[in-house]
Amino acid sequence: MIEKILLAALLLLSLALLLRLLRGKRYAHGWPARFIASPAFLQTPEWRRVRYDVLRVNDGRCELCGRNKHQLPPGEYLNIDHIQSRRARPDLALDVTNLAVLCSADNAGKGNRYADDWRHPSHPHRPRG
Repeated sequence: MIEKILLAALLLLSLALLLRLLRGKRYAHGWPARFIASPAFLQTPEWRRVRYDVLRVNDGRCELCGRNKHQLPPGEYLNIDHIQSRRARPDLALDVTNLAVLCSADNAGKGNRYADDWRHPSHPHRPRG
């Protein structure tokens, strides 16, 4: 009888672990990594709020070339770049220490291939250490 109870408990525990693995890890606001890496993430109010905060702190200037939105040629605009990509580090998607302002030309050159941090060492959001 005890063996059957232990076996049932073990089965329930295994099922719970399997469901957790299938569901995937959740990050900020209960979002899965797949959602954070998707274009839909960029439409959320949470992202838009953080994006605006990062633009304000940096006076709306590209970290690399220093141009603001008024100095950019037509068709170019300011982006908020994830230094560590959303796909690689979904846990940092809304973390201001992982975000930098780049114009679209500089951001296109960086892409997701590099994790270069172009912010000045004294930048308020740059991690110390």
